[in-house]
Amino acid sequence: MKKAIRIISLFAAITTAAFMAGCGDDDNDNNNNNTVANAPANAAPLAAKSFTLTGGAGGNRTLRFDTGSGNSGTYTIADAGGTTTETGNYTYTRDANGNDAIVVTTANTTGTQITYTFHFAQSSNGAYSGTYSGGGFNGSFTQTTGGTTGTTTGATTGTTTGTTTGTTTGTTTGTTTGTTTGTTTGTTTGTTTGTTTGTTTGTTTGTTTGTTTGTTTGTTTGTTTGTTTGTTTGTTTGTTTGTTTGTTTGTTTGTTTGTTTGTTTGSTTGGTAPATLPSLHVHVTTGPLSTSSPDYLVTLTGGTAGTFNITNGANGTGTFTYNPVGDNAVLILTYTDAIGDSDTMNLVFTSGSAGTFSGSQVYLGAPVPNFTGT
Repeated sequence: MKKAIRIISLFAAITTAAFMAGCGDDDNDNNNNNTVANAPANAAPLAAKSFTLTGGAGGNRTLRFDTGSGNSGTYTIADAGGTTTETGNYTYTRDANGNDAIVVTTANTTGTQITYTFHFAQSSNGAYSGTYSGGGFNGSFTQTTGGTTGTTTGATTGTTTGTTTGTTTGTTTGTTTGTTTGTTTGTTTGTTTGTTTGTTTGTTTGTTTGTTTGTTTGTTTGTTTGTTTGTTTGTTTGTTTGTTTGTTTGTTTGTTTGTTTGTTTGSTTGGTAPATLPSLHVHVTTGPLSTSSPDYLVTLTGGTAGTFNITNGANGTGTFTYNPVGDNAVLILTYTDAIGDSDTMNLVFTSGSAGTFSGSQVYLGAPVPNFTGT
C-alpha cells in the first residue's frame, strides 16, 4: 500500500513540473499566438495609393492603385519620368501569414497579365513598404503619395504629379504634372504639364504644356503650348503655339503660332505695327518725290480709315485705309485734290514708331512702280 502511494506521489510531482514548464514566460509578451499582419486584408486600403518600385530596368517605376474594393480595382503604371506606360485592372489576395500578398495585373491595351508578390515589412498609419518581385523585376517598394480627389482649398506649393480630380480653390504654386479634371478657381503660378479638363477661372501665370479642354476665364500670362479646346474669355498675354479650337473672347497680346479654329471676338495685338496710325513722317528714297519732295508729314484722322493731310515739305489731301498685321501694315492714300493719284505703301515696322516701306503710286496721273523709303 505504501508503495502505491509513493508511485502516485511521484506521478503528481512530474505532472506539476510539466504544467509549470508550459506556463513559463517566452519574453515575447504574446504567448506566440498573435502575428502582426502588415499587408492590408483587401484592396480597399490600397485605393489612391502609389508605390515606388525600385530595381526595374530604366529606373524606378510608380504603381498607383487608382481604385480598390473587395479583392480588385484599377491601376496605373508610370515610368521614372512620370509618363503613364500602362493602365488596367488588378486582383489582390493576401496570404495566410498576413504579410505577403499576390497582385495580378491585367493591362487594358494588351491583356498581358503580370503576377507580383509583395512582402509588406511595415505598415504605419496606412503607409506601406517592403519588397516585391514580378514581371522580371525584384526590389523594394515604398508608398509615396496617393491621388487628390475632391476639393482642395487654399495654397498648394511644390510639385503635384498624377491626377487631380474635383475642385481646386485658391493658389497653386509650382509644377503640376499629369491630368487636372474638374474646376480650378484662383491663381495657378508655375508650370502645368499634361491635360487640364474642365473650367479654369482666374489667372494662370507661367507655362501650360499639353491640352486644355473646357473653359478658361480670366488672364493667361506666359506660354501656352499644345491644344486649347473650348472657350477662352479674358486676356491671353504671351505666346500661343498649337491649335486653338472654339471661341476666344477678349484680348490676345503677343504671338499666336499654329491654327486658330472657331471664333475670335475682341482684339488681337502682336508684332510692332500700331493698331492705328495718327501720323507718318515719310522720307522717299526712290520715285519722283525722292528729288522734289523727299520729306513730308502725313496726318491721318479716323483710326484705320478716314482722311489725310500732307504738310511739311509737300501737300495733298484725300482718304486713306490702314490695315496692320503683326509687324506689317498696308497704307493706301487716295488723293481727292489730284483725282486719279494714289500711294500704296507696304509698311514694315522695326519698332512701334519706325520702319521702312515699299510699294507703288500714281503721280500726276502716271504709274510709279517703285516707291520706297522710310
